[in-house]
Amino acid sequence: MRLPSWSEFNEKLLLFEKKAAALQQNEKIAKFKENHPTLNKAIQSAITLAIPPPFSIVAGNIYNSFDGTPKEKSNEVMNYFNYLKNKGEKHYEEVATKLDAVLVNVQDLKQISAKEETVENLKDILISSSSKIDQKLVELQMGITEINTNVTEIKESQEVILKGQESMQNDIDVIKQQLVILIGKEQQTLQQIHIEPKIIKEKEVPEITQEIVTQIEQIREEKEDLHEKLEELGQKPEVDVNLTISEANFDYHVGNFDGASALYDKVLEVDPENEIAKKNKELTVGKLDKLLGKQKTFKNKNVDLKMLAGKMEQFFSKNKFKDILLEEDSGKKWFIVKARKGGIGSTLAGTRKAIHILIQGKPERFKVEMTTGEWGKNMAIATGTALLTWGVSAGIGMAANAKFRGDLWKHIEKSVEELFDTEKSSKSTAKY
Repeated sequence: MRLPSWSEFNEKLLLFEKKAAALQQNEKIAKFKENHPTLNKAIQSAITLAIPPPFSIVAGNIYNSFDGTPKEKSNEVMNYFNYLKNKGEKHYEEVATKLDAVLVNVQDLKQISAKEETVENLKDILISSSSKIDQKLVELQMGITEINTNVTEIKESQEVILKGQESMQNDIDVIKQQLVILIGKEQQTLQQIHIEPKIIKEKEVPEITQEIVTQIEQIREEKEDLHEKLEELGQKPEVDVNLTISEANFDYHVGNFDGASALYDKVLEVDPENEIAKKNKELTVGKLDKLLGKQKTFKNKNVDLKMLAGKMEQFFSKNKFKDILLEEDSGKKWFIVKARKGGIGSTLAGTRKAIHILIQGKPERFKVEMTTGEWGKNMAIATGTALLTWGVSAGIGMAANAKFRGDLWKHIEKSVEELFDTEKSSKSTAKY
């Protein structure tokens, strides 16, 4: 950046003076009040267009900082530059030569205007005496250098942010492409066994092999991982209503009623009036009501209840449950065996539910209750009953599978018989 020549300076100053006067006399603008924003903006524009840099920065600073009407502000600008003009051509050329040396690398006016202090230095230099110019030039150079450093740091930060955003967007695009492929595979697999987004009819039972179950489970595990990655990148996975209904229908047909229920709920969150989801949800709840919360009382067996709880642990371990936990009352009046596993129950429904087996009572008279609950939550046991105070809710898929529950009850009854009269310290006083 270089200062204009003496003749150009005078020419541009005269041009601004004429433009400002013309604006103030314009009939359309004259209709407004003297301090109307329209006139104010027009004169500010005239400063930018008529006065060359860096004088335009000084003029703008004077105009904006002076308290008065647009006419008074314009006069203040002219007073300053007339003062500079009156100092003569020799002074102007001396100042211009020294300023050019400082401003030679300035490419952007923001390098000067970014700091009020820098603009004030420039304004003082233009009208200062020779003895004061050099010191102020040093201050101006320091101000410009500081601004340049800040600008460079900002640009570097913006570049880093931009690259990060580009990288993030690339990651998002890749994940979405992978999801499209997985969704395509899942849809194709479901179509092969005639699973569609329609109301379930009990008589229409699709043939679902274990191989199909494994394929669907694997696809959904991969989808779940990709959904988590999207959420980490600030993207909320979209709900494909038709696909989600098909997934829920699949869960229903494999006996994973709680998983199906959760997926129908997912559809109803985005489409509350979806008749298919509402109807199938009702069917699913009906199935769950029949399956959950079964209990049985055993009498005259004199069973070591802790050993019975141990038998439950063995059963869950044999069936490859991932987490198994035994809790017991200090007085040995009740035992709770909790178990949860990965697989179709957790990966299809995304649930943290677990099977709970509650054994409560005395060796010669006790209850066994099977229900489901949240993994990690404590159960409140009511004295003399097998009541879970937080109630029964939809459990993990395996717990909602009729065959599995049947096998579990057979194991419970068999274990009770095997442990008959194992509580040697028991002295029965109960009357039946």
